[in-house]
Amino acid sequence: LSSATWMTLPVRPGDSLSRLFQRVGLNDSVVHQLIKSTPQAKDLRSLHPGEELGVQILDGQLQAVRYTKSPLETLIIERDGAGFAASRSLRETEIKLQYSTAVITDNLFNAGDKASLPHSVIMGLANIFGGVIDFVYDIRSGDSFSVLYEEHYLDGSKYDAGQIVAATFTNRGTQYK
Repeated sequence: LSSATWMTLPVRPGDSLSRLFQRVGLNDSVVHQLIKSTPQAKDLRSLHPGEELGVQILDGQLQAVRYTKSPLETLIIERDGAGFAASRSLRETEIKLQYSTAVITDNLFNAGDKASLPHSVIMGLANIFGGVIDFVYDIRSGDSFSVLYEEHYLDGSKYDAGQIVAATFTNRGTQYK
C-alpha cells in the first residue's frame, strides 16, 4: 500500500459508501469508479452501523479502501492504474480440542449449561442423537453424555465453538456413540 495515512471512517445509521466518502472530500464519481473497477467492491454496498471503513487518500485521490468484514476477513481495494484491484486477507483461527462430560438431572440443555458447553455444541448433540433419543420423552435423571469438540481461538481469545469431533450419550443404560 502507498505511504498515505489510513483514516478510519465509522459507519453510522443511515450511512452509505457515498456519504462516507463525502465526509472526506471524495465525490460520487469515485464511488462509481470503485464499484465498477472490481466485483468485490459490491461488499461495500452493505455497510452496517458500528463497522469501520479505512481509506487512504493522497493528493485528493483515493488510494485504498480497507473493510473488515469480520475478525477473520478483510477486503482491501487499492488503486491500480486508472482503476482499482481487490484482495482479501483471511485469518485462520487456532483450533483446540475441548472435552466435557455431564450427568443429566432434568434436561439436556440445563446439563449442557452446567457443564459450560456453548449452545451450538448442545444443539449439535441434540442433532447427532436426535434420531435415536427423543429428548422430550426419553431423557431420565442420571443419563449422561461426553463430548469432544473444537474451540476456535483468535489472538489468544476464544472466538467460537467449532465442530463436534466425538460424542457418547448414555440413555437409560444404553450407550450411543
